[in-house]
Amino acid sequence: GGSGATAGGAVSLSGGSGSSGDGGSMSLISGSTTDSSSGAMTMQTPSGGSTGDSGAVSVTTGSASNGNSGTMTLSTGASTGSGTAGDMTLSIGDGVVGQGGSVSVTAGDVVDALSGGVGGDLTLEGGDSNASTGGSSSLSAGASSSADGGTLTLSGGSGATAGGAVSLSGGSGSSGNGGSM
Repeated sequence: GGSGATAGGAVSLSGGSGSSGDGGSMSLISGSTTDSSSGAMTMQTPSGGSTGDSGAVSVTTGSASNGNSGTMTLSTGASTGSGTAGDMTLSIGDGVVGQGGSVSVTAGDVVDALSGGVGGDLTLEGGDSNASTGGSSSLSAGASSSADGGTLTLSGGSGATAGGAVSLSGGSGSSGNGGSM
């Protein structure tokens, strides 16, 4: 959008609507190459001015009344040769005098109590390896140099009949010792 003396102009990109068929799709793809690196893609809002907030980024899939809502996939590419597969970083901003940003990862709820539906699962897992040691997983509370460290809580969910269990176990070993706890 164009620059303005007060507010800058907005930009909207949308696929076409459909009355009895599917709506139009949209693809944003960087350039490919046969001999070098493919093009990078950046989605970013600029920093805010001296008195305002920085812009928000929202990526959501649509809701559905009778069908399934849209799926969202965030994945890095595989490495088929001698290179390393791409990393994925989820990083929240620091606070200089305020507090740092929070991270919330929540599986979906079931709203209708009579539907018999099960709440969504949440899985955090290190990668498997057929050649060496499997990837590690680390879950820790934050440290503090001037006050108490953060608390780490693991709890099973409350239930109308029985509460959910918490299970912690070391991995099994087929030719060596099982994992310690």
